Amino acid sequence: MSPAMALNEQKGKDDIPKSQYQKGVKHLCEKGHLNAVPKKYILPVSERPTKSSVEHSNVVKQNLQLPIIDFSELLGSNRPQVLRSLANACQHYGFFQLVNHCISEDVVRRMIDVNGRFFDLPLEERAKYMTTDMRALIRCGTSFSQTKDTVLCWRDFLKLLCHPLPDLLLHWPASPVDIRKVVATNAEETKHLFLAVMEAILESLGIVEANQEEDDNILKEFENESQMMVASFYPPCPQPDLTLGMPPHSDYGFLTLLLQDEVEGLQIQHQDKWVTVQPIPNAFVVNVGDHLEIYSNGKYKSVLHTIVVNEIKSRVSVASLHSVSKTENLYTNDDAILCCVFPMSLKGETLTWYDGLPPRSIDNFDTLVERFSVQYATSWSHCMTSASLASLQQVDDESLHKFIDRFGHIVVQICKLNPKSMDELRERTKDYIQMEEMSRFRNKVRQKSDKQEGSTKYEPYKSDKRHKSNKCQLLLKRSRYGRYTPQMANHTTILKETFNLEVPIKLPLMKPPRSGLDAAKYYKYHCGIVITQKTVGP
Repeated sequence: MSPAMALNEQKGKDDIPKSQYQKGVKHLCEKGHLNAVPKKYILPVSERPTKSSVEHSNVVKQNLQLPIIDFSELLGSNRPQVLRSLANACQHYGFFQLVNHCISEDVVRRMIDVNGRFFDLPLEERAKYMTTDMRALIRCGTSFSQTKDTVLCWRDFLKLLCHPLPDLLLHWPASPVDIRKVVATNAEETKHLFLAVMEAILESLGIVEANQEEDDNILKEFENESQMMVASFYPPCPQPDLTLGMPPHSDYGFLTLLLQDEVEGLQIQHQDKWVTVQPIPNAFVVNVGDHLEIYSNGKYKSVLHTIVVNEIKSRVSVASLHSVSKTENLYTNDDAILCCVFPMSLKGETLTWYDGLPPRSIDNFDTLVERFSVQYATSWSHCMTSASLASLQQVDDESLHKFIDRFGHIVVQICKLNPKSMDELRERTKDYIQMEEMSRFRNKVRQKSDKQEGSTKYEPYKSDKRHKSNKCQLLLKRSRYGRYTPQMANHTTILKETFNLEVPIKLPLMKPPRSGLDAAKYYKYHCGIVITQKTVGP
């Protein structure tokens, strides 16, 4: 083939509409019978997997035998020795293989088989569950993060939320016909295995001791946490040295329990080298997640790992990811851990700012906090609190009835009350509202009567600012209905009535301003609130 013909063929391979990529790499392989990797999947040279350890010394050619933990021995007299092996695996590898566990070989085999058959379904069937919504209960997609990846990965996936299982089961795919039953069985048994392994890990950390009833409370915290099954399919790749099944990453949760078929593909970073994990039939590959590294105060390591593909066989794996859905308190002074946790709390513009920090510009957590505070501390908007009610004013031409409704709506929002909680306040102001409405009605009648008689326009009573010190005399000049007009039922009175309902008061979260700013101007928003402020520096 001439160079020109080869160039035209490669151009034709790359001329693929963007919509086709979103349908998955398996669809591309089936439709185009690819002989070359499309340009969208080709990694930069520095990020590609290497062919041999000769070319790059940081890649080990031979496979790695991960530490093996015999689950059956954890339940016997040899438990202390197994716990030491478990601690060593989590500390120095971040991975281990779990054998002789409580899940039968038949359940494992059927789990791998049914997920392989799902990816064999026609595209029309799989497309029913394709979405880019990260919050979807079920999501079928491609690559690693298909909406953000500039270079796509040679992988299709199916993600199923599994907790609470009875509520989610009916949302799962109906094809293949046995997928719900098989995955549900595996999810339940894997959850029990996760709890047993977590108990051993906590014991190896010295957090709990064996056979103590009080330790059950700690373990119960993990029972209702999130679980997600992720099935991945990696088709044969014509040029496996140009792309990856998944890029180097660490898992976000506490633990990941991985089932895989006999095809190699998982690589982990061990002693600064990429090594391939040798599959063991019917074994779980268990790895430490970011949550567990933080929970262990950095003792157990969440290790980078990646997936390589091959040009001969497809590969199927199923991961059970177990994460913590609630906020955990972090008690540590370790700068590395604090700096690792900090970006997990960022999103949007703040995360973009963090990602844009120059390399090696942060050497400790105090520096990171200082730079973040200078960038954002004085730009945060203050959320409304109960103290904010003091600023609510009845505007001109606003009836007391409308003002009470507006005031009550804001109280419910701020204090998280049931709307019925405001019924007592409305009942207390009922007489005020009725009298004001009667006064308004009398004013309208008088205005209409004056117009018919050709007299001058009637002006409703307005308090004279020059005589505020003598309001009683002004009110005496009015009829008895004047006592119930808005001048007497102002927002101060309504606040007093509200606080009699014992509405919880939430003071605003005070943030220190940037150095050099006018502190008086910065705290103007908080005038009238009794709260101890941190001294503002010059």
